[in-house]
Amino acid sequence: MRIEKIFIPVIALAVGIALKQPVQKSQEDISFVTLENVRKTETRKNYTVMFYMIGSTVRQGEENEKKYAKAANDDLWEIVTAMKTFELEETVNAVAEIGGTNFWEDKALKGVSNARIALNSRGIEVLERMPDTNMGDSRTVTEFINYASENYPAEHYLLIFWNHGGGPAKGFGYDMLHDGDNLTLKELNQAIAESNIGQFDLIGFDACNMGNIETVNALARYTAYMVAAPGCEDISGWNYAWIGALKKEGVSMDAIGEEIVNTYKDYNKRNKTTYEIPVLSCYSIADYYRLYDSIARLNEQLNGGEQEAFFEKISKSKSHMKGYHKANGLDRGMDLLDIAVLYKTLDAEGWEDYGLQEQLDKTICHTTLDKDGSENCGLGIYFPEYDYDSLVPTINLYQDCLFDKNYINFVTCYARYLDSDLDLELEEIQYESADREIVFSVQKDWQDEITSSYVMTLLSLENMQLTDEIASDSIAEYGREQGHILLATDSGILKDGERWTAELDKEYFSIAGELICTIEDCSSESGTVFLCPILYNNEICEMAIEVSEQYPNGKISSIIPALQKGMPQKDMYVMEEGATFAALYPFCPIGDSESKKWETQNQRYIRGNKVVLAKGDTELKWKSVEQNLYSYQLVLIDKKMRCHYTEIID
Repeated sequence: MRIEKIFIPVIALAVGIALKQPVQKSQEDISFVTLENVRKTETRKNYTVMFYMIGSTVRQGEENEKKYAKAANDDLWEIVTAMKTFELEETVNAVAEIGGTNFWEDKALKGVSNARIALNSRGIEVLERMPDTNMGDSRTVTEFINYASENYPAEHYLLIFWNHGGGPAKGFGYDMLHDGDNLTLKELNQAIAESNIGQFDLIGFDACNMGNIETVNALARYTAYMVAAPGCEDISGWNYAWIGALKKEGVSMDAIGEEIVNTYKDYNKRNKTTYEIPVLSCYSIADYYRLYDSIARLNEQLNGGEQEAFFEKISKSKSHMKGYHKANGLDRGMDLLDIAVLYKTLDAEGWEDYGLQEQLDKTICHTTLDKDGSENCGLGIYFPEYDYDSLVPTINLYQDCLFDKNYINFVTCYARYLDSDLDLELEEIQYESADREIVFSVQKDWQDEITSSYVMTLLSLENMQLTDEIASDSIAEYGREQGHILLATDSGILKDGERWTAELDKEYFSIAGELICTIEDCSSESGTVFLCPILYNNEICEMAIEVSEQYPNGKISSIIPALQKGMPQKDMYVMEEGATFAALYPFCPIGDSESKKWETQNQRYIRGNKVVLAKGDTELKWKSVEQNLYSYQLVLIDKKMRCHYTEIID
């Protein structure tokens, strides 16, 4: 899926540099240099750019590992090509520490797992072959910073981290050669604090889920600007044409941050490697301090005596809030919300009183996000979901993220608040059915306990015509168990006192003639987002579909590989001709002790027919269904974010 990046003349406006022709990344016109311990520079240059690059993936298998190492390798050559194209040798040092994989493909790196390398117009120069080195150890980062600054002195220093990102709780990086060890925010902070550089001009994360206030806060003392993505990135990552902006004498670091964002946006827009341009933002730390002070004052209120009122407010609003990372069907995964959306929901009056919007606009100085067309702002924050079993270890990690103690206490208390059940006697709910609608009778005294509701469309397994095996290994053969699969959820319930009416759909979304499962993730005034588990090229993925006034027939907004090992993939797909596709349907067996639990963290899917996508098969289409084949179920979500399921209605 990866399309080779090109260097496009978009930096002319930002820093006065323009390329006459796009420059293709090429390894043929640049020689490989394999010298050990090449002579270091003795002259202080304008810039030293340090790249801390872990070439490993979180997906199992040698093929996946080689794919990810190749992506890292390609970006190394983008840097080399930029150094040559912009003739940066006299002004810029580009130094990298690489590790985490055995599959570096370059001749210069043959047989190398860990090394320190220089990237210049001559190619990749091996400076030091490192012994077995854990890239998830803070000391490795510190030693690299010290090495680069001592041997490649400069007036200005930039530090770029390249790999996977796990958000505020799980931090950065995943070293496959060291049991997936990673760097927490506390360890990143420690690594830079113990180095001999007091402050960087810019720190960047070419990784997913690091554009959040907790990461900014952890590193604020050590940088003037930070660039990161609040959500997922494609495996292509940044477009390293931005390095050309360093050629202009006296260019501001604000302009450099803008250039990183603009080249990233331009590449994704031109090459359409993803359905939507992933969000990448640049944060001004000088402005961030004023934002943090105001947020800290607001957090004092959140951590006060009226916490439960805030808890109920957020529970009632969760279904209308967009997160930055979603994976694994019904499970949001990383629990990352947009900071503006969260705080406005919790305390809109406080948001206005403290002038947070103005401060936020200054802090997020550049972003790929269309601020006029999105509810989100481009900066994330952690907020826990309802799955308490996975929540506890995440909260424990989050305690050490170095963020505001009042906010940490607030979300910890919310987690405890979620860890209790409300008892609703759903057997007392009555229903009546008519042509294409079901009317439920819900008692008034329950309604204060219910934050949201939706109707599920189900299909009995015996009515489903399957010609292929089940996607999940958890069920050997679908014929051995009886139960239902989930086709869709819909929160469009008309409520009139105790009388709740659900209109049944006549058509559902399909790809290549195959019905797909559409799970409603959030619904707001701007539209509705559905999450669809699919099998794409034999990989379990999550497809997001947006339905809005602009896209009444639906638009695919992203396809992201499912969460692996608690860490999101740095990869995004676009449906292409010749690819294999199959719909996945969450499965609920009859006789299970938790037969009404549809949450898909158990990864029990039924796989539909596998097809090879032909021309015209890559777009969403409507498909009619025979209503008499389907069953329905009302789901009520209480203040503790627990789901309650009525009996299945045939």
